[in-house]
Amino acid sequence: MLKYLTVLRIAMLEAEGSSVLLDPERVCESKHRKSRRLSGKLADICKNDTSLMREIHRGISLGFRECENQFRNSMWNCSWTIKRSMRRILAKDTREAAFVHAITAAGITYAVTKACTMGELLECSCQKHLKTRELHTITMLTGQEEKWKWGGCDDNVNFGVRKSKDFLDARLRRKSDIKTLVRLHNNNAGRMAVKHFMRMECKCHGLSGSCTTKTCWMKLPPFSEVGARLKEHFDGATKVIARNDGHSFMPDDITIKPPTRRDLVYTEDSDDFCEPNAKTGSLGTHGRECNITSSGVDGCSLMCCKRGQTHSQVEVKRNCNCSFKWCCEVTCSTCIDIQDVYTCK
Repeated sequence: MLKYLTVLRIAMLEAEGSSVLLDPERVCESKHRKSRRLSGKLADICKNDTSLMREIHRGISLGFRECENQFRNSMWNCSWTIKRSMRRILAKDTREAAFVHAITAAGITYAVTKACTMGELLECSCQKHLKTRELHTITMLTGQEEKWKWGGCDDNVNFGVRKSKDFLDARLRRKSDIKTLVRLHNNNAGRMAVKHFMRMECKCHGLSGSCTTKTCWMKLPPFSEVGARLKEHFDGATKVIARNDGHSFMPDDITIKPPTRRDLVYTEDSDDFCEPNAKTGSLGTHGRECNITSSGVDGCSLMCCKRGQTHSQVEVKRNCNCSFKWCCEVTCSTCIDIQDVYTCK
């Protein structure tokens, strides 16, 4: 009986996790709210913060789109619009699921932070520095000293991180099974990929653009950089097992160093994505385009799982022979190129 209840609880956790990401608006629906008995910070978001829920939804979509971008040339291409497939992916604790949890947590952090800076949320704004008048001196590579001071407003990433935690982590913190520990870790790794790589942006002050001083503030990095950073952690993700204390995990191989807070972790090996499989969520690679000259993951040998590929040619139109006419007109001809396309059998 105890084993059955444990399996049932894990199944409910998996279903809950995929619903939050694939149908975030359902979290606050009345029927769903009663069945889940929402409380605390998540209940507050559902009751009072419709604008915040909009940004959370936007952030999840941002994360999934970046997931598609990072894996567009891989066997698993993160097709999140095919929800049945993605639900199966998120039902397991593979490195693919780890990336999805990390990039969507990062997406929520990013979208909420940006909305704060743009003044689109009543409960937050950009984050002001406590010491805006303090001058700092830095030595440039040329040996010259340059003065600058904090000013304006930072992007309020701390608020974005907090709301990402409220929405994704609040209900998980009461549990300590390995799946929950791994999910919380990967969520946090996604947020850190945003927060710890904020960049300084400055504006010059001085006569005739002399830039005698600069006013500087911290700004979000491009989200594509966040995705690329997490993709690197995906490639080096660590497989872990639960420790005997029941509250932490460790690498399943003692020769591997423990993962840092920024690394992605997983507990289950990935499935074979060569063939369609409704049970695992694999869509297969039949009909996928591949690169005939590449030996990497986008190459026809790996992408097509050694089934072979077909060759076709397509016409691609482009502007050519452009000329400038006084004063404000550019005229171009249309050229047609023939492009080779290779598709997995």
